[in-house]
Amino acid sequence: MKKLIIRLLVLTMLFSILPNFELTQASINSNNETDVIEVEKEIKEDFGIEVAEQLNLDVKKEDNLVVVKTNLDTTDVKVTTEMEYNIDTEAILLDGTVEENGEKVNQKFEVILHEVEENSNEFSATFIDQDTGEIYDMNTIEAQASALPLVIIAVVARYGITYAIKKYGKSAVNSAVKSKSFGQVLSSVSKLDANKRNHIMQAKHDWYKVTNNNWNDVSKVISHVMRYGSESAYGSARKKTLNMNGKTVTVTFKRINGDIRISDAWVNK
Repeated sequence: MKKLIIRLLVLTMLFSILPNFELTQASINSNNETDVIEVEKEIKEDFGIEVAEQLNLDVKKEDNLVVVKTNLDTTDVKVTTEMEYNIDTEAILLDGTVEENGEKVNQKFEVILHEVEENSNEFSATFIDQDTGEIYDMNTIEAQASALPLVIIAVVARYGITYAIKKYGKSAVNSAVKSKSFGQVLSSVSKLDANKRNHIMQAKHDWYKVTNNNWNDVSKVISHVMRYGSESAYGSARKKTLNMNGKTVTVTFKRINGDIRISDAWVNK
């Protein structure tokens, strides 16, 4: 079920870049058209879906935001997808719902691009499940990826993020990545109870070294570390670390049934 959702999200991202849409036609050169044709062929081969016949689409562009909605309604399954793509920042939000045999499942992902390799389409990115807070890392440069469903999510990246790199170029994409400010607080952070927040905010954790010493700002720092930090083992748990203002910020957590449970966070001495 979840695999089907993400596959349809792939198709949504494909349609956002097809050259026959008026909103993209002017900005796509001959090389990009060739890339898109190859992508369309690959998707048809991968998924066995005749795109033009199976899906209804609605594409809108307002200022620098492109919104692509698709709808697939067959006797066996009903699927709706929506992608929001910010041309300036390269921010990608994916949302898909599938209904089959009376069961309905929804998944939302924020895709954060970290690095683009020089003279190639290789990249590293983070996929964040917006409902559970589950974080999936992907690094095609070093051929590293976290556990499933990263294999499926990687398909989304292949047809979406790689195209963004081709269209806008390494310098533009990296500039957008570097200019990003703290984003929305992750659900795994916002749902921490008062006792956990009070523990994290203790003076010994030295938050003043990297931000203002209040929960509103600290929660954004923790979310930032969970998005961009390097992950490693921490006893029986896991940790994310990230250098900020010359200091290393550490967040410890566990993954339990797909849910992120943050246990502590601090600024290293």
